[in-house]
Formats: sequence, structure tokens, C-alpha cells
Amino acid sequence: MSYEQEDEDHYGPGYEVGSYTKDYNDGPYDGESDLNVNSNPEGKPRILLMGLRRSGKSSIQKVVFHKMSPNETLFLESTNKIVKDEISNSSFVQFQIWDFPGQVDFFDPNFDCEMIFGGCGALVFVIDAQDDYIDALMKLNLTVTRAYKVNPNIRFEVFIHKVDGLSDDHKIEAQRDIHQRANDELMEEGFDSVNLSFYLTSIYDHSIFEAFSKVVQKLIPQLPTLENLLNIFVSNSGIEKAFLFDVVSKIYIATDSSPVDMQSYELCCDMIDVVVDISCIYGTKDADGAAFDHQSLSLIKLNNSTILYLREVNRFLALVCILREDHFARQGLIDYNFVCFRNAIQEVFEVRMQVQQASNTNPGAGSYKKNLLQTFITDSNEALDLKLVREPSDVENDETTFKPEMSHQIFGENESIFGYQNLKISLYYTAGKLNTYLGMTYKAEVDPKQFDGAIADDVMGAISAKLPPGYMTNLDDFVATLNKEQTFKPFGELLSTYSINKVPSLGSVTERHFQLYSCTIEEPGFRSYHERLQTFLLWYVDAASFIDVDDDRWRFYLIFEKYPCESGHRYAICGYATVYLYFAYPNKTRPRISQFLVLPPFQRLGLGAELLNVIYRTFLKDSNILDITVEDPSEEFTRLRDFVDAQNCKKLPSFSKEKLHRGFNAEMVDEAQRDLKINKKQARRVYEILRFQATNLADLEEYRAYRLDVKRRLNIPYQKEASDYKKLQKALNPEELRSTLSTSTKEQRIENLDKQYQTLENEYRHTLERLAATQ
Repeated sequence: MSYEQEDEDHYGPGYEVGSYTKDYNDGPYDGESDLNVNSNPEGKPRILLMGLRRSGKSSIQKVVFHKMSPNETLFLESTNKIVKDEISNSSFVQFQIWDFPGQVDFFDPNFDCEMIFGGCGALVFVIDAQDDYIDALMKLNLTVTRAYKVNPNIRFEVFIHKVDGLSDDHKIEAQRDIHQRANDELMEEGFDSVNLSFYLTSIYDHSIFEAFSKVVQKLIPQLPTLENLLNIFVSNSGIEKAFLFDVVSKIYIATDSSPVDMQSYELCCDMIDVVVDISCIYGTKDADGAAFDHQSLSLIKLNNSTILYLREVNRFLALVCILREDHFARQGLIDYNFVCFRNAIQEVFEVRMQVQQASNTNPGAGSYKKNLLQTFITDSNEALDLKLVREPSDVENDETTFKPEMSHQIFGENESIFGYQNLKISLYYTAGKLNTYLGMTYKAEVDPKQFDGAIADDVMGAISAKLPPGYMTNLDDFVATLNKEQTFKPFGELLSTYSINKVPSLGSVTERHFQLYSCTIEEPGFRSYHERLQTFLLWYVDAASFIDVDDDRWRFYLIFEKYPCESGHRYAICGYATVYLYFAYPNKTRPRISQFLVLPPFQRLGLGAELLNVIYRTFLKDSNILDITVEDPSEEFTRLRDFVDAQNCKKLPSFSKEKLHRGFNAEMVDEAQRDLKINKKQARRVYEILRFQATNLADLEEYRAYRLDVKRRLNIPYQKEASDYKKLQKALNPEELRSTLSTSTKEQRIENLDKQYQTLENEYRHTLERLAATQ
């Protein structure tokens, strides 16, 4: 099947698709009775579960909150009306979940958007990753835009569900594609400020519990305080990782600031199951029939010298910790610290109850306190100042300051800090050696006595937990280390030099010189240097994680500026990249670019393109290299990669203007892989960019031929959908077919293809504009 005309249906005769009415299943859709009743009188947070039919919404709810076996969910009937579930009877986590049927029509007059979305804390949209998700993305866009107009404070969470049947590469590609498409569509409609969070989930492992944990955490106002308490407990007890679990649901409502490892989380979940099951069998039940009580304690020793330590915090919460066996020799200290931690937790929630009671008895005073507390909340991105200091005067020079792009990996999803007025955080590095200074100033700190025990966030603790040992908190000591910058020399082998001319406002030309190096972790002194360098990732790379440098297959590429000074010249770090050498069957190597960062003071100087080209040139002449790939590229890196690859491919004979008009072919694939180590998927994208450049847009036939060529590729998922439909037609009766497969109408398919094409064309135009500017 081919896509030959932009306005014709190519699914073939007999393939009829259409939208289903809301009363197609077990009875009429009783929208009015469900949607116009206020069933949340206590003001509990409300979570909405939405998505297309058969995406797995009800299964998620049953597995997470009702302990249903994943295999039993296969027998759940489709939801044909809104199902409201109170999660409050036997759990610390108290909220409502509303499970919406997939056929909800937002344009139906019975659908009261104000009532539904107005009291909503979070909206979880479930997408079936094993199905074609074009329709799901359209529904997601419609749902988010409608909800945001009613309630801008809703937190939007996207579960990319049923990933248990996908390979790791397929999971990453699906997440990247859904992330990009969903955000691009929102930006096109002017919803730039909407923030979507994405999670890969499955009910057959613990990923769904971890995802729901992060959703619920955002609804807990005491989360920053709980995290700070856990950080204090962990740091003073020699514990590697700690979770505060809701025992019934196995959702962790807080954890310390160290990264969450899925394997550790799964171990802790399994431990809770074991403890609860054994308690139910052998424990003595209290008056309420609960065997899990204030005396519940468990230790499990693993065969790798690791200990799992569980203690009951209250009847709903348990603290589960992971620590090394040698650290457990100080069990008395750990037990004492736990008692202090448990008392602090109880005080936190006593304060919450007191504030609620005070607000109820004296609404005016509560409102005043709330408004006053707002003055102690600071945007963490605005509060943090970063510097690369070359000389003492840079410390006081505002022009040398640059800001983070994000801070949620340190200060939580809200990217806010509580407890200070006029807060300023200083995180300075010497430009060469990266000696580090951390400090903070503020006008006032919240008084716990005045605000019912409210305590300020531990800012220094949150940041210092990510910094390697040796950072300074005395600014004078930091400035004194600048004298040692003269002795700093870049690590590794010099690969390339790069110079630009800078034209200041006075008109004189200043030349700037840059050098690019490569090295391995075995380079003397580089291990500790890399520990300091990688901390920049936390502020500029989403979902950043520190790599295992002990693996000898890592390669490091660094950019330094060589700048003049009174005693000669010095070096300043500008950015870096890491590449991992993966094995490619049967005897090849496939380098994968993992981390890539050019620091803000050095952006828009062409350094990113130069660094990427240097990485390419490192591997081009190696016959053992199959191709070069990229791990989960950001939108910015995708644009950079398109520009560099298009610039390089233009020089290849197979990408000449004449051959571009003949279409994408095997010669292009082979030559791009052989000469530039570009894989087939990226070669196709570069072909479309260069053919767009070679197309005369004033020639309607030539422009139409280009659009059809791109849309044939975009139409492939719809071809698969049509093929699947025909196969199922032979195997299922009409009723089963309707409940199994969600299909697109002809109009939807054409509209989606047009929208996808326009998005691509806009991306290609940006790349071509940059290409034109460099010629």
C-alpha cells in the first residue's frame, strides 16, 4: 500500500473506520449523573485517570490500590462510565481516583469541565505503547488543553504503558517520540507553559508503583520537609538509600536525594510484601485487626553484604533502608536516629492538623499566615547563581553569572525552595581546575514558632549531597585557589583547535581560541576532575545520571578555551561529551553519545558543532566502527545533529541535487554509513532535509512530490494499522473487534499526517537556515 495522493484514502475497499458512540458498549453513557455531582466534600486531592479504551487505566488502579494480580486484570471489563474510588480507608495516602471511560466526549454538553478539572490535583493520561499512539496523542492534546484552561494548577502525568513487551531500545524510542510529539503540539497551540511528565510503566513489574509514587508525591505539600528529614537520617546513619513507604499501596511518599535505582526500589517493595504477609500469619492483631503495628521491625541480610532494614513509622507508613553490613555494626545509633526521625515525622503531620484546625476556626488568620508564608517561597532557578571564575573580580561581576535551565533534580518538581526571603545561592567553579564554592545568603528565615513548626529547606544539604568532597564554603579560601589556575593543563590528547573572531561594541576584533581533547578515566587526575565536571549536568540535562566511570569503554571529549593572562595563558572548561563503546554483532563496535553539554557562557559560538565533528572524526577511519548513535537525544541536540550531518552529507556524491530528486536509496544509506558512520534512520532524515533544500517551492508539482515522499514514510504506522485490522476482521466478531482495536478515521489520518509533516518541515527550515548562515 502506498500513499500517493494527499487527499485520498489508501486503506483499500472494505476497510471502514469511524468513531464509536458513547453508548456502544454495555449501555448508555450516563454522563450527567456522574459528572454533575460533587462527590469530594472533604476536599481530598483528586487524580483523574484518562486515556483511550483498552489502554490499561482500570488495570493500573486495580493493581496499585486493590492488590489485584496483573494476570487477573485480563478479565476486567471495559469501563463504560466514570468510576470513583476513595483511597482513604486503610492508607496514609488519601485521595480520590476517577477512572474515565475512553469514549468521553469533551464536547458533550453533559461533560462539566469546570467541575471535573476544577478540583483536580493531577491528571494521569495512559498511552498504550504497544499500539499506534497517534490517536492517543490527539486525545492527550485535547484533554490537556481543555483541563489547563479550567485549572492551570493541574499536574499532567503521561504513563507510556504496557512497555513490558518492548525492547529497551524500543522503549527509549517510544518515549522520545511521544515526548516530542506531545510537547510540539502543545507549543503549536500556544500552551508553552504546560509541563508534561512522562513515565514508562507496566503492571507486570514495579515501574507502575514507582510512577504512581512520583504522581502522589507532588500532591503532598510536606514533601520537601520529608525529603530533608530522610537526608539527615541517611547521612547520620551510614545508610545508602531510604524510602518512606505507604504500606498498603507500596507507594513511596518520599525518599532521600540520592537517585532512585529500580532494583533497590523493587527489593524494598518485596520486603514490605514479606513483612506484611508474615505479620498477618504469625503476628498478633490489634483491636483494628491490623498485624502491622508500632513494634513491626524486620532485618533481611542479602548474600552481597547488604542489609534491608524496615521500621514502622505509624500504622500506615514504614521506613525501608538499604545499607552495607559493616555500617550496621552501629545498630544502636541507627535505632536512635530512627526514633528521632519518627518523632519528627509525627510533628510534621501534627502541624498540618493544627494548621487545618486553625484555618477552620479562624479563616482570616489562616489566610494571613498563608499569604505571609508565600513570601518565603523562592524559585530555585532564579535563586541559583553559577559562575566560572577566572580572576577575583569575576566574583562580584554580574556579567559572569549564568543561570540553570532546570533545578527539579535537586529541589523537586516544583523547582522551589521554602523558608527564605531574598534567597541567593552561589555555586562557583574556578574556570580551569573546577575548584568549587557553595554558599547562600538571605534576608530572613521562616520562624518555626511563628508558623506552627514550619522549617526551612536544607538548601546547602540538598546541593552538597551532589558535590564531590572538597568543595569550599568560605569565599576567601575559594578566591585564594585562583593562584593555582596557572598550573592547570587540559587532560588527554589534543585533537583539534578552533578559533573565532569576536567583535566587541568598540569595533576592534578579538580572536578567541579553543582546544578539544579526548581522554579516558585512566588519565592521571581526571577521575576527580570528572566528578566535579559532571555536576553541571544536574542543571542542564533532564533525567541526568552520573555514569560508572570504572567501565573502561567510556571515552571523554572536552572543550577548553585558551585565554591570555598576565603570566601567559590559562585554560577554561567550555563543555564536554561522553561516548560509550557498545558491542555490535558480530565483531563491530557501535559508539553511543551519552552526555553532551556546552556550558551557557560558550553557547552560540559553534562549539557544539565542532565537538560533534571531532567525535565523528575520531571514529571515521576505524573499520571496526559500525555507526555512531545517540542515547535519548534532547530537542536541542537533535537540531545540532541534523545540522552537522546535513553539512557533512552534502559533500557525498550520493546526496547530490540530481540524486536527491530520485528519492531515498540504498546508495545513500551505504555511503553515509561507510564514510560518516551515520545509521539508516538518521540518513533518511538528512536526505529529507537536503531534498527540501533542493526543492523549488515555487514549483507546485515539485513541492507536492516532496511532501508525498515524506508522507509515505509517515504513513507507515497507518499501513500497519490497516494490516492489523484486516487480520483481526478474520478472527473476531464485530463486537470483539470494536473493543480490541482503536482505529483512525480517514479524516483523522489525513489531519495527523498533515500535522506531522508541518512539524517536520518547520524543523527542517531551522536546519537549512543555519546551513545557509554558515556558507
